[in-house]
Amino acid sequence: MAFDERMMCDAIESKTRQGMWLIYLYTFFAIASTLFELYGISYSLSTFTWRFASVLLFSFLALINVCVNGIKICKENLFFLPFLVSVIGSFFANMAIGSEGYELRLIRFMLLFIYAVFLSPRYFNADFAMKVYKWIVWIATIVLLLQVVMSNLWGIHISGHLNLPLRSSIYANTLSLSRFYSIFEEPGYYGIFVSSYLCIQLAEKKMHIPEFLFIALALLLSTSSSNIGILIFIIIYYILFMRNNKDFIKSILAKIGILLVGGISSYFFVLSKQFEFVSKRLDSGYSLEARTEGYADMETFFESTPLKILFGNGMESYPISGYATLIIVFGIVGALFYFLGIGSLLKKTNYIGRFILFTFMFSNIGNVEFLGNASSMLIVFPFVLWYCCHDSYKQKFIG
Repeated sequence: MAFDERMMCDAIESKTRQGMWLIYLYTFFAIASTLFELYGISYSLSTFTWRFASVLLFSFLALINVCVNGIKICKENLFFLPFLVSVIGSFFANMAIGSEGYELRLIRFMLLFIYAVFLSPRYFNADFAMKVYKWIVWIATIVLLLQVVMSNLWGIHISGHLNLPLRSSIYANTLSLSRFYSIFEEPGYYGIFVSSYLCIQLAEKKMHIPEFLFIALALLLSTSSSNIGILIFIIIYYILFMRNNKDFIKSILAKIGILLVGGISSYFFVLSKQFEFVSKRLDSGYSLEARTEGYADMETFFESTPLKILFGNGMESYPISGYATLIIVFGIVGALFYFLGIGSLLKKTNYIGRFILFTFMFSNIGNVEFLGNASSMLIVFPFVLWYCCHDSYKQKFIG
């Protein structure tokens, strides 16, 4: 009897070891995918990037794994099934009215969404993710601050991009610009990437003051208005909603420390050349105009065909205008189901997941990260679902 039990335990352990490499692979791709988006090949109206290639590769491996071991679905991500069905509806609705050439964008989005929402409960591991996340955040922060110092002191512009084919020629000219990209495709992608890391570290009380100071300085000096807004939002949310019931004094001191760091980093930012650049950019109104264009065009959208109003334009074209873009792309039906999914996550996740999700929702007021542009949804949804689906690191699955 003991021999049979030992053999059974060995079989389970062997099966677990076989599945761990898929977990590590999925988790690494989810965290590092933002870096892969810059590199690839442009074609027609879309691009084939390393990020998309990694998602396709893992989806194929996951399909094989499901065929061998069966499917298991986390209860919490079922609330996004109606949204996914509505996106498929958008695909066929736009084909019905003759829209062509944009199908690949929609298919790519659906694969990214499935990867982020429906595969993560089975394959995402938050402990390994934070190890990878911390390394990339620190590398990105050091590169960005080094770019700022070299540019301001010696007029030397250094690139954080690898010597690999870029998916667009515009990124080859970043050395001549007055903005700092770190290792990303856009200056704003740095803030979008590090935002969830800040939320988790602050909520779990693992963020040290020097680390927060360096990241806050990098966010401000990146010259991205989105990054500045994200930093302000995270500080305000932390002060208003994060608290330590067991140690009130320690909680107050932590909030004072965060405020002091915010003040110190803002002081150095005001003294820098980048403050003048950001001020001129905001005064020109170009950035604000680009982010509000979609909201202003909503009246035109509601004058289009009933199919487009209900199911959107299927990513045929869209401005970077947050939730107006959500309605334009996926229609009223898609936007409604998307918010229902978000609402269900907010209800079921814990305080860390809510911190991440509210920050993500804030960043989308003037951006379109829910479309996967900066790959932030490949970080946000796996972490939020982890906090939904795990109780003492035990997964709650159907099947």
